[in-house]
Amino acid sequence: MGSRVAVITGGAQGIGKQTARVLNDLGWSLVLLDLQAVDVSIYIDAISLVGDITSEEFVQSAVDTAMKRFGRVDALVNNAGISCISAALDTPADLYRKVIDVNLVAPFLLAKAFGKVMVDAGSGAVVNVASVAGMQG
Repeated sequence: MGSRVAVITGGAQGIGKQTARVLNDLGWSLVLLDLQAVDVSIYIDAISLVGDITSEEFVQSAVDTAMKRFGRVDALVNNAGISCISAALDTPADLYRKVIDVNLVAPFLLAKAFGKVMVDAGSGAVVNVASVAGMQG
């Protein structure tokens, strides 16, 4: 329980997976949140939690699991994101709502829940990731 602990959303692939690799190499313990299970055998000390980050219940469960397993959270990396590459006139409202939920609502829910843990501990960091994918459309 001595190492720093990072929670990373979208940890199964892409930027999230690479962030996990870098923090792993620096000795961090990891809580990887994704819609699919992450092979944690490649990391020194990590757990994979499968669920929907737009769900307040899943987010609270992730906080509870992280605290039970590691006793602390030092960083939250809000990396998960989705895009809708279509003209606005062709985009269904439910797809647009899903994009907003994953890209805006989920980081808020996660920062609020994990932020409480970090505030109570007196330290911590929240990193919100954006990529060039946000420039497309």
